Amino acid sequence: MKNIICVLIALTSLCPSNYAKCNVPEIILNAFNQKFPDSIDAKWDRENSQEYEVEFQWKGQKYSANFSLNGEWQETESPITFAQLPEYVKTRFYTDYKGEKVKSVSQIDTRNRETTFEVEIINLIRTKEIFYSLSGIEFKK
Repeated sequence: MKNIICVLIALTSLCPSNYAKCNVPEIILNAFNQKFPDSIDAKWDRENSQEYEVEFQWKGQKYSANFSLNGEWQETESPITFAQLPEYVKTRFYTDYKGEKVKSVSQIDTRNRETTFEVEIINLIRTKEIFYSLSGIEFKK
């Protein structure tokens, strides 16, 4: 039992809880810190073989962002309210998903200067993510 506790303590000391950066390349950490200064509670994950994703708090809100292996920012997902969605998006949502309960809404900004929106709904016991273009066209991600 003592050995297990010692191993757990050793592992957690490798990843400080206030800034988990296990195995994240320094170039990505630097790019993140430059783009989101004063962010807190960064939690890193490997999104896929080409990107890292970080969830963090910034300016009092929860965000997530993706960075390529060379440290290039790819996208940021930030919370917004349903009321903040463009009218085209709200109209399309009401037409296609009337009566569905909205769990969360996010704005996604990409390095290509493209803005899209994600509306997450609760469908029975599961959640579903619906993506929209700025003009209200639904698409698959």
